[in-house]
Amino acid sequence: MIEFRWRLDQGGYQVVVRKGELGLFSGQEPYSGEVRWLMQVGGPEKEYQPLGNGIAVHRKLAELNENDSGENDVLSFCNEFGLLSHDWPDSKHPGEMFPFGLKIDPKLGVQPNRQAMRLDKFWYLQEPVRVAVKCLDEGDKFGAASVFNHQAVTQQAWLQYHRLSGKFEKQFIPVDLISAVWMQVEQEISGQRNWKRCQNCQTWFLPQTKRAVYCRKACKVAWHRKQKKGEV
Repeated sequence: MIEFRWRLDQGGYQVVVRKGELGLFSGQEPYSGEVRWLMQVGGPEKEYQPLGNGIAVHRKLAELNENDSGENDVLSFCNEFGLLSHDWPDSKHPGEMFPFGLKIDPKLGVQPNRQAMRLDKFWYLQEPVRVAVKCLDEGDKFGAASVFNHQAVTQQAWLQYHRLSGKFEKQFIPVDLISAVWMQVEQEISGQRNWKRCQNCQTWFLPQTKRAVYCRKACKVAWHRKQKKGEV
């Protein structure tokens, strides 16, 4: 089994403003305004598995709202999970390109050395996720499926040889975090995973039983203590 891994800058992320970039994400023409980029600070990187048990990235992303959430909220999300995708900064104006360089990822192919993503693109990718999760919370799986069906979920086919069976098996691996997020949405629509919010700490978790309301025993104990003190 090949697990999808995503790179995360442990030094965090920042907003960088560049002038003279290509047009906004929604357009194609160059313009002389400013573009806000989400860019890694440059600390050591680590890899993690967004599709691993207990990580509800899609739920955390859906909690953001472009009208209410500020840049600090976006950075907090990126600091925890990384960028939704890695863009290739370009410019028709000398001196305005980021010093990226390239490296080869064994599964994803050629990738930029530094992680960056346009802030307007972040919101462009986030909004459909927010709408789909809202449909799920309202019990409208058909609505969530409709949103899902209009997304471009990019995956890479990966052949892996199994010695016991003597056969190759095909897997589809997301190429970026936003594609992994949509896989989580699909899993919730299809009922493969049913997330709940912990009654005590509000963390999203995968319950072992339908009656479970706490993510761990410590939260159950903490909640009962709050009840005794009359705090809830």
